[in-house]
Amino acid sequence: MTLQESSLVGIVLNPSHSRARQAATLAHELAHHVLKHIPSHVNVSESGLMLLSEYSDEAESEADWLGGAILLPRDALFVKRRTGLSAREIALEYGTSNQLCEWRLRMTGVDIQLRRSGHQLG
Repeated sequence: MTLQESSLVGIVLNPSHSRARQAATLAHELAHHVLKHIPSHVNVSESGLMLLSEYSDEAESEADWLGGAILLPRDALFVKRRTGLSAREIALEYGTSNQLCEWRLRMTGVDIQLRRSGHQLG
């Protein structure tokens, strides 16, 4: 959840989620802020605290992309894969989920680039 009071923004993470999920959530919410997304729906608490929620599908997609890039930059993925690390090993090293790492590898084309240049991937 993202909270805003005047110019202060706070992000509250669910402590029952895994650390990898919390990292992804934090990066995603930071991406909304960095990209200056305006929520399509805003809730306000009784004390006047804004609880931001419900962004457009386009804004959610943009935040997914930037959040993933923050956690797993393409250059880092390229170097790690070139040295023979698996997606799982990279995910563990960077504190992300294996699913997020595999998605970033697909979306960035790192594995395709390495295969085309003759590298064997593990």
